[in-house]
Amino acid sequence: FAPWRDSLLMPATVRPGGLWQLDLQSNTVSRFEPRLPRLNRLDSNPEYALGGPFFVQAFGEVIWAVASKDIFRFDGERWERIKHPDLP
Repeated sequence: FAPWRDSLLMPATVRPGGLWQLDLQSNTVSRFEPRLPRLNRLDSNPEYALGGPFFVQAFGEVIWAVASKDIFRFDGERWERIKHPDLP
């Protein structure tokens, strides 16, 4: 879990996966918007894109989300995929 604004961010690695948000004012859980971009399918397993994110961290308005083959940065408005230096 990672605190961000007035919520907690929760990465989910099992279906439906993705990044979720617990609003601390209303105690409601919803998918984080805007949604994370689709994960890379660099693995031969067709279900691979469902596995992540595994880790999320927030610093001020910036959110970092890391899966096994993807790194994402959220600047408060949009997601950016960052090329992992060890992957093609």
